[in-house]
Amino acid sequence: MPPGLTEPRPATGASDSRTPAWTGRAFGIDLHANFRAAGIVEQAGPTAPHEDDGVPARRSHLQLVSDVALEAAWPAAGTRTLGYLHDDEGRSVLTIAEHPDAGFRLEASYYGRFVVSADGGRVLCAPTPVADWEWQAFVVGQILPLLVVLHGLEGLHGSAVSFADDAIGLVASSCGGKSSLAVNLVRRGAAFAADDVLALERDGAGTALHPGPALASVRHAEADVIGPAGLAELGTVVGRNDHELRLAMQRDARPLNLAALYFIERAEHEPSLTIEAIEPDPLQLLSGSHNAFVRTAERLVGQLDLYAHVSRSVPAFRAVVWPGIDAYGLACLIQDHALQMIAGSS
Repeated sequence: MPPGLTEPRPATGASDSRTPAWTGRAFGIDLHANFRAAGIVEQAGPTAPHEDDGVPARRSHLQLVSDVALEAAWPAAGTRTLGYLHDDEGRSVLTIAEHPDAGFRLEASYYGRFVVSADGGRVLCAPTPVADWEWQAFVVGQILPLLVVLHGLEGLHGSAVSFADDAIGLVASSCGGKSSLAVNLVRRGAAFAADDVLALERDGAGTALHPGPALASVRHAEADVIGPAGLAELGTVVGRNDHELRLAMQRDARPLNLAALYFIERAEHEPSLTIEAIEPDPLQLLSGSHNAFVRTAERLVGQLDLYAHVSRSVPAFRAVVWPGIDAYGLACLIQDHALQMIAGSS
């Protein structure tokens, strides 16, 4: 197990105590919980902004609770359903509901039920009896990105790696290869920063990226290419399913400067130029936002302001994948390009 990573603790028999077993950090949020989760970097003390700095602290308490306790915390009336997700056979696999005072309730047929307070300060988790890594993957992939938005940051679909204090974001469509690129950039010496969600906020003239959980999703085809020895060098496999494995990796929790965005596109033939500068469209970034069901006027204004700022101040590039190049080969080109670009801007 790489340094700084916590082993998962079985969910069965956990108490509803508010006394945290540990404090970790992800997406710029201090996380206090009564259970341990793989991939959350443990902290000796809080490191997010504090009230005495003039900036509200970003802090959330995660509690593993019984079904009875979760039901007792959710109002019987006054809720509205925000959306459903169905599988290929039409069965509901995820329902999202909102209450103006109680917050959000996410009910996933496989993973369990979760309640998130309206201010993002508390999360109740009542998982189904599946492996810890599986329901915790839902927390990482759905609950924590919701906390990002509720704490005033913005979540953009993408992965990221860093070189010293500078991060580069990798943006692509679903299954577009951004996770594989991030993993292969780490193989090339970059530091892992985030997989699937980029937590962003304006930071003066620049844009800050807050690293996410130290977990990467690696599809089995890519894992076979990397091989067991390569995976062991990257981190620790904490779980796997039919599609991918979850890899716990080492990373720093400190905020990073977003130095560039690379938009990954696929082509049928080798392009004349693999990486080229582009002018990003704020609306393109807006369409890639996480948690689209949070539709307050305040959030929309914040999104437009942030993405307009990113479009003006963060260099953007198109990186093309074609059948003749694999993720490692493209990672080599992106790394060389990014290091030259960062050196040239310093």
